[in-house]
Amino acid sequence: MATTQQPHTLTEPARALPVFGDFDVVVVGGGPAGIAAAVSAARHGARTLLVERYGFLGGMGTAGGVTNFAGLYGKRRGEMTQLVRGVVDDLIDRIAGFNGMNAPQNGMGGRICVRSYDTSAYKLAADQLLEAAGVQMLFHAYAAAVLHDGSRIAALVVETKSGRQAIRANAFIDASGDADVAAFAGVPFEVGDGHGSGLFPTTMFRIGQVDAPAALEAVGEFSAINGFMARAEQQHPGKYSFPREGAILRPNKDPREWRANVTQIRNAEGRAMNGVDARELSDGELEGRRQIAAYFKFLQAEVPGFAPSAIVEIAPQVGIRETRRIQGLYALGREDILGSATFDDTIGLNAWP
Repeated sequence: MATTQQPHTLTEPARALPVFGDFDVVVVGGGPAGIAAAVSAARHGARTLLVERYGFLGGMGTAGGVTNFAGLYGKRRGEMTQLVRGVVDDLIDRIAGFNGMNAPQNGMGGRICVRSYDTSAYKLAADQLLEAAGVQMLFHAYAAAVLHDGSRIAALVVETKSGRQAIRANAFIDASGDADVAAFAGVPFEVGDGHGSGLFPTTMFRIGQVDAPAALEAVGEFSAINGFMARAEQQHPGKYSFPREGAILRPNKDPREWRANVTQIRNAEGRAMNGVDARELSDGELEGRRQIAAYFKFLQAEVPGFAPSAIVEIAPQVGIRETRRIQGLYALGREDILGSATFDDTIGLNAWP
């Protein structure tokens, strides 16, 4: 008996959308860029709404478990100094108020300097920062589409627990990290390196109950963990399979707790997982946790101070380094980076090498 081929697409019936509200500025995404944009807009008198998919702010810094600010510091006249200022200073002060900021930590042979933090303190501080600025927040809301009025975006469509709704605004700022709003609006973009791969995602995790003195002596130096990995592979051939070279294992403010940046998520073809492909993203979440389980066994067995430890948190989602990259009016090139190019319309600064 012949079977009927099911269609690969379905047509969604048209429907009227309730309007959540009207604003001067709507910011999509509550990571560092979205926080800065929303706070700045509100401080300049704009009625501002920030739309965030999770129930907290921080972006990859909280949801992705990154746990440090990278790119704030750089060398000026040979001295490592904080170059990025503004909203971030207020945020750092508020995190420090919860005793959640670590002292600056150098790495990579003095080429970088990062500030690690407690993710819970970050969430609290970000809430307070936006509330103080007068920003309205809509959590657990996914950007789903845009509605046009001619060539401009008239409304953002969001999926919420109250159903699909529309938000109108005079200006929309895409701080989603994935250029979601830009893609909905038809802005041309590339994904990753434009050739099917890109920077590899990482699932972050934190380890607690560490014997701090023993761990600091063994792997307190930035690259020391890589020596332990190399020796383990030599002494126990086939026992350990590490997903990448150049692992990063660093202590938090309380050195009984460490953060681990050691995983690397590939797709079935061995290329970087595509963070805007639903199937790859789902598979990548599973793969990241598999790698964490395996790496934690290595830590307990081979690295001093970690035998009594326990995993205290796995980041809520895989950490994404790049997905969509819009094709803007100008693209930075090699000489711009090496020459520290400046532009008349500069709105921000980044010091990451």
